[in-house]
Amino acid sequence: MLRVGLTGNVAAGKSAVAGSLAGWGATLIDADELVRAVQVPGSPVLDAIADAFGAAMVGPDGYLDRAALRTLVMRDDTARARLNDIVHPAVHERRAAAETDATARGDCIVVHDIPLLFEVLDPDDFDVIVLVDAPAAERRRRLVADRGLDPSDADRLIAAQLPAADKRDRSDHVIENDRSLADLRDRTWNVWLDLRRRGAAQAAGDRPPGVLVPDDGTPSATVDALVARARDAGMPVSRIRPDASAPTLEGPTVFLVSGPASDARRTADVWSRARPDAVVVWPCGDDDPARVARIDVRPWTAPDDTREPGPGYVALAAATPRGAMVSDLSALVSAAG
Repeated sequence: MLRVGLTGNVAAGKSAVAGSLAGWGATLIDADELVRAVQVPGSPVLDAIADAFGAAMVGPDGYLDRAALRTLVMRDDTARARLNDIVHPAVHERRAAAETDATARGDCIVVHDIPLLFEVLDPDDFDVIVLVDAPAAERRRRLVADRGLDPSDADRLIAAQLPAADKRDRSDHVIENDRSLADLRDRTWNVWLDLRRRGAAQAAGDRPPGVLVPDDGTPSATVDALVARARDAGMPVSRIRPDASAPTLEGPTVFLVSGPASDARRTADVWSRARPDAVVVWPCGDDDPARVARIDVRPWTAPDDTREPGPGYVALAAATPRGAMVSDLSALVSAAG
């Protein structure tokens, strides 16, 4: 799993970038959502906030008065540090649990959306750091004009974070947000292409297998997505005639069979007998759950010209030399190796 740290100073446009990455297939873990989750009425965190800063920080409905708390901590460095000491441990616990769930699902790319990543965490804990940045004057304008902050409060909020200039050299990608939303989306897309290559390559390891795909002329979004994922992982892909005999290749091999499930199954059986050391996968239904694997192809289902989110998980049947289940790309590579 590729762990991506996404950050950006206030009003830089990080949320728009996070939304695009999630739409294209990344698993998003949003620190702001985690903060809200640990501050619900009756939670230990909210009780601790009320004890530290007074009952006035909790509204009549039992929820945190975020505006009042924000005004307090923006103007008092000691109060802000105290709030961080209360909130951050609970958020870290929630973040770790969400990442554990993502690992169990076999998710390939997990993006941690963390506004204060450089301020409170170690960037080296992530595989990739993506910084969203915009000129300070433009960020101030957005805070005042779009969010309705008092200019002095906007200045304090900007000053409370490390300058973006100190973060740029420590980031793998810097996405500039100084033009239109369309430009921001284009720049984010280019970063996404690199993230999905890194994610696939990391899952595939140092010795990925070759992939053979029968070229029967039948359009298949599932096969195209898996082929794109294989290529991103550095796997050599060859298309061959569907009636061709199983070729002899050096090294581990995966046969990716397309077409209707019944025809694919017959072709897979032929190839499995011809190359018992290879892994054969084909689309299937849920009629044989013992042989069904679910491979997450979300990051590889969006055609470059539409950039629309794909269908999610795809059900595949797998025939492997050791009867191993193929639940994700790394399991596929392991089975073939």
